[in-house]
Amino acid sequence: MEIRGIRDKKLLGFDMLQANMRALKNGTISVLIAERTDKEAFNAVKSLIDFLVLRQRPRHRDNFSSIDILTRYNVDFYLAEE
Repeated sequence: MEIRGIRDKKLLGFDMLQANMRALKNGTISVLIAERTDKEAFNAVKSLIDFLVLRQRPRHRDNFSSIDILTRYNVDFYLAEE
């Protein structure tokens, strides 16, 4: 969009790649969807260990995780939390 000079459209991005972060900060991407993959991985491994080693059944059938909606206004706050 930036290369073609398209400015009248909104663009939603996914994942916190460096290129996406730059595009969000300079306004090429309007919104970025981010996940806390470190927490997702931790919970998955913990559930597996609890089941295999401790013989504990999972409390929930599904383990939902959150997504974060980032804009150029809140992205620095989000990065500071990590």
